[in-house]
Amino acid sequence: MAFARLVSRTTRPAASETDKTASAGAASHDESLANLGNAIAAVMQGVAVDTSEMEPAAARIVGDLQTFLYERDRTDLDHLTAFSMQGSEVMAAAALITGDIRAVDTRAQGMAQAVEELNEAVGAVSETARFSSETMQEAAELAHAGSETIGKLAEATSTTRAATEDTANRMEALSHAVEQIGEFVGTIEAIANQTNLLALNATIEAARAGEAGKGFAVVAAEVKTLSSQTRKATEDINARIERLRADALGALEAMREAQSAVSAGEQLSEQTHQIVRRLDEIVVTNAAGMSELAGVLDDQMAASKEIAAGLAVTAERTGRARHEAEDVLNAVSASEELITANFQKLEGRGVREYVLIRAKSDHMLWKKRLAEMLVGRNSLKESELASHHDCRLGKWYAKVADPALRNHPAYARLAEPHRLVHEAGKEAARLFTAGDDEGARAAIDRMNAASLDVVNLIDELIAVSIAAHK
Repeated sequence: MAFARLVSRTTRPAASETDKTASAGAASHDESLANLGNAIAAVMQGVAVDTSEMEPAAARIVGDLQTFLYERDRTDLDHLTAFSMQGSEVMAAAALITGDIRAVDTRAQGMAQAVEELNEAVGAVSETARFSSETMQEAAELAHAGSETIGKLAEATSTTRAATEDTANRMEALSHAVEQIGEFVGTIEAIANQTNLLALNATIEAARAGEAGKGFAVVAAEVKTLSSQTRKATEDINARIERLRADALGALEAMREAQSAVSAGEQLSEQTHQIVRRLDEIVVTNAAGMSELAGVLDDQMAASKEIAAGLAVTAERTGRARHEAEDVLNAVSASEELITANFQKLEGRGVREYVLIRAKSDHMLWKKRLAEMLVGRNSLKESELASHHDCRLGKWYAKVADPALRNHPAYARLAEPHRLVHEAGKEAARLFTAGDDEGARAAIDRMNAASLDVVNLIDELIAVSIAAHK
């Protein structure tokens, strides 16, 4: 309405002039009005209009309109860029969050299944422990019975050793007695030999005595016969005593060996008794431990069931959160087409700083696309990403002729972080394609740091451009 009133006042002639030059004034008025209308229409289309040959009032109207529309378009472009950057930031963050939710969902599903399997394993182990406890209890009873049996065997072995030792002593005494009998029989044999010799002498003396010695000869003959029988008897007894002595010595040796074996058996029985007694203690202790373990495993199984139930709920919620995050991404992604359409409308409006302002959005879109790549929402290859010379900002940078911009320090400083943004982005795509997710994330972090520098330097250059063309 302000422009309409200004146009009306500027193009309406004074009453006295109308009266004086009615026809000429009407023609001039119509022509001026037509030129002004064309100029306004061109300005409304974003076309720059040269006002140097226009009437002062019309030139002022067109100039004010151009300034007004330029400021409005730049403000719209600033708002759209800010909205685009925020949307890209939200999209990038949401994409990374979605990736994390996907990972958590996968982990939660895996953990729920693992805990379920663990619960089954704990149940099986608990059942095995309970069975082992019962078996160990039976083993403890058998070990105790075995210990008592071995103890009795040790006692019997000790008794046998004592009896064997006593028998050996008796056999040794018998052997000594046999030797004494042998000595006694030797004495008898010597007496018999002496008697036989005396009988022989008596016979000789009786022969010498003649008739007077006949009676003595008869006695001598009987004595000789008795001596002969005694000698034969002692020889027989000697033979029997030798056999008895040999048998006694053999029996004594056997008893000594038996005594040694029984003593060794007694020691072994005692050692075995100690081992079995210790085994009995160990089995009893293990039986108690297995029983306690069975109880602990029962408690663990109950706890595992609670954990499994909790993980199932977590898995369900993470799955739902994953779908909801995907919905958010889809909703935010849909706004990108609307933003692009508005950028295209503003591109032809002749905003001097359009490329610089749009470049800020481009860098955030670059970040968003890489974040989407990390979570599988798009597939980017290193070769598909532009270099810092071929992007919108790079092409503008190479063609800048405005001294106010080209000679400003921010212009010179812009080249290096801009190069780093593109190199880090391409490296992120290459590493992700190679399967190095962590390396790709690190490259994106480097790209984000450089991108902040680029945006700050662009803001400086935008301020310089606005100040230079006021």
